[in-house]
Amino acid sequence: MVIGTLLVTFLYVLQNLAYLAVLPIGQIAGIPENRVAQQVAEVLFGRVGWTLVIVAILISTFGCVNGLILGGARVLVCHGPRRAVLSPPAANLHPKARTPGTALIFQGVWSMALTLTGSYSDLLTYTMFMAVFFGALTIAAVYKLRISQPDRPRPYRCWAIP
Repeated sequence: MVIGTLLVTFLYVLQNLAYLAVLPIGQIAGIPENRVAQQVAEVLFGRVGWTLVIVAILISTFGCVNGLILGGARVLVCHGPRRAVLSPPAANLHPKARTPGTALIFQGVWSMALTLTGSYSDLLTYTMFMAVFFGALTIAAVYKLRISQPDRPRPYRCWAIP
């Protein structure tokens, strides 16, 4: 996991250095809606290059969305019975396929409602903020529980976690 994280970090820095090699930082700062990849692709390859970048971004996004949809539905199944708002419908599994069909429908309806509330850029900003915020809370909770309840049995150990 450490190697993968370092590799992704290296590639991200390399990508940003490539952007800076193509466009001056002042021009990057003035690009509307932070579409730096679009501007760099247009400078290097013209409109055809930008089309290829769009296709690459879409392919990447589909993989991410697939994981988010399938993972999100299973969270509803796991927590549905414990929550009055989601219980019991979201926790139901399809009797034959054992898939979270009701949770997927609930998640789809909720996603459609959210798309009516604002622009894609707004939704992306809100969801990324909340993902980082709750990720940080999760990490903080692990540390707090490990310190405040040291005698509790731990089914796993992880380096750098007390």
